[in-house]
Amino acid sequence: MSWLKRKENVKIIDTGKHLPKTTIDAELRFRMESDRFVRNHILMDAKKDGIIVYGAQAVNEQVGVMHSRPTFDWDVHSPKPIHSGVKLEKAIDNHAQANISHTEVITFTDEKSKTKKMSRVRLKGFDTVADFTPMPKKIKTTIINGVNFETLENAEKKYNKMIFEGETKRLINANEDLTRIHLYKYNKKMW
Repeated sequence: MSWLKRKENVKIIDTGKHLPKTTIDAELRFRMESDRFVRNHILMDAKKDGIIVYGAQAVNEQVGVMHSRPTFDWDVHSPKPIHSGVKLEKAIDNHAQANISHTEVITFTDEKSKTKKMSRVRLKGFDTVADFTPMPKKIKTTIINGVNFETLENAEKKYNKMIFEGETKRLINANEDLTRIHLYKYNKKMW
């Protein structure tokens, strides 16, 4: 089922109300170092809580620097998606020493008419930092440095399905990621 076809209900949680309001200096300072901070925080949580990183970040980690695509948001499967989202939001606010982020709790109905909740952590400028979704029943993972990442084979199947269904919102990125996976496999086979 396409992302666009799901019915969604969004609720915003902001835990940083006790911190000073966002200042331009705090936002700019955090944006300059946010990628490294968010990466370290998510990877530490992945080691502790057993969450699974998927999407472009998982592909980048496995194909290496030569074939990676610059992407800033993280896609994560978590057993407790709302708890993980709020935890990341608190860490971002405390690191920046200002209230610069909030968590959106999104309630949606999946293909089997089950109601599920996910959380999306955003900076106040509406840049998405991470999406935390419920843990799927079956997903193949590979462990790199103690962190579970979605396998390239699983990602390849997912991207082929997106291209076949014609999800226009994600079609360009799916094509690009699929090409990167094929190039990586070809280079690996040649060496």
